[in-house]
Amino acid sequence: WITERDIALFAVDEAHCVSQWGHDFREEYSQLKILKELCPQVPVLALTASATPFVLKDVAKQLGLKNPERHVHGFYRHNLYYQVETCADDFEKLRFIRQSLLKFTEGRVLIYCGTRTITEELAASLSAEFSGVDYYHAGLPSHERQSKQEAFGYGITRILIATNAFGMGIDHPDVRLVVHYQMPANIDSLYQEMGRAGRHGDNSTCVLLSAPKAPGLPSLFIQRSKA
Repeated sequence: WITERDIALFAVDEAHCVSQWGHDFREEYSQLKILKELCPQVPVLALTASATPFVLKDVAKQLGLKNPERHVHGFYRHNLYYQVETCADDFEKLRFIRQSLLKFTEGRVLIYCGTRTITEELAASLSAEFSGVDYYHAGLPSHERQSKQEAFGYGITRILIATNAFGMGIDHPDVRLVVHYQMPANIDSLYQEMGRAGRHGDNSTCVLLSAPKAPGLPSLFIQRSKA
């Protein structure tokens, strides 16, 4: 039915997913090249908040773009405060998060974790002390993911502990605090997820919790792999 409509433009938001996640839980993104095949005359606009030169090149290839124009802007945002906190272990991480939640009593809070298990465990720990806590990851049924996303959007859930599966289309103006409980897989993921803070323009805080003895996520995934 696309070929039967008068379409002026195809806009692909979160376009980095075409390259980075399109072959995992966002498989529809890897199929978007069909737009150019069906409607070669219709221009395509790809938008993303962060992408490496490799990702930019791969997005163009995956979408079938020929010599596309690129408009790249700066990444600095004056209202975001970046902090790295070194913690001896997970107990100290949890203590720091509790202190932060006592400080940030208004607005939404996002806490990113590297594994599904940790999101559930951390949510259970924080729920005993704070209200409006929930978790989100790709292992949940689709209807449950949708329900949790809506609860966060409506403000029913104020504190969400999530893996990087949470983030598509998230544009809430009052995310005051973003915490990375574990080191992300790469700097692009870190920037992408921290960038969800402070979209109202007010001061917001982004915290990376670092444990020197803890392995990075790639090492952790390799260690837990059954392959």
